[in-house]
Amino acid sequence: MNKGIRERLGIIARLAVSHGELLEKGRPDGVLVADVGTDHGYLPIILLEGAMCSRVVMTDLRKGPLSRAAEHMEQAGIDPSLYELRLGSGLEPLERGEADTVVMAGMGGELIRDLLAEDITKTRSFKRFVFQPRRRAGVLRRFLAENDIYITDERVCVENGHYCQIIAAECPRPESFERFECGLDYDYAPMLGSFGFGEGGAKAPDSPDAEADGLDRSGLEPEVLRGFFEELMRDLETVRENTLRSTDPERDASRLSDTEARIAYLRRRTEGRQ
Repeated sequence: MNKGIRERLGIIARLAVSHGELLEKGRPDGVLVADVGTDHGYLPIILLEGAMCSRVVMTDLRKGPLSRAAEHMEQAGIDPSLYELRLGSGLEPLERGEADTVVMAGMGGELIRDLLAEDITKTRSFKRFVFQPRRRAGVLRRFLAENDIYITDERVCVENGHYCQIIAAECPRPESFERFECGLDYDYAPMLGSFGFGEGGAKAPDSPDAEADGLDRSGLEPEVLRGFFEELMRDLETVRENTLRSTDPERDASRLSDTEARIAYLRRRTEGRQ
């Protein structure tokens, strides 16, 4: 497990066990974390080696990853009574409300959304989630907001030169929760500090104090945040240039319009931050 992977999984592990009810317990006894799509089983090793929880359920759609996870747990010397391997898709292998925290990391935002939407009643039976979408994080944020799942925290880390967004969320949402009005806010605003991560829930983008305190509350390192948005801008500029050179500009007109809107949005929202 290289340094970048360990750092990313360390952040996920801390977010998985850091919410109010678990902190009030004062110890990991009885705390169960479900790692959905466990792949190599590295996250459960970090959780159990650090005594951050008492048990882990690892699920995966395929037998191969579960076999690798079992091998890694054995190599790490983890007591087999502390974990369980289950074959299945998404939340299907879990009982309703069985886990204190459900982790879904390393998948696309659309796939995570679809897995949650398969049984939204079951999804809402879990109190805490930690997501790490590889792409399309905005799609996931919008789904959470529309289904009364409240984003409580976000982090960004760098792994092998790639920026990873990590989202913690809880059910049910507080009464004071406000949804974003602009679609692009779901893609970018949390990383810009337009979310307030306090007891009041997510602040609307134009909330008077959202800009002032959002970055401090989010815990994002300024240099990481700056690099994250520089990479976004480079990617968007590349898409824009490629679209302008298109042999069928009429076909790509909507893509160009969307890309230019995103560039203008980011320039406006990040003005004066760098």
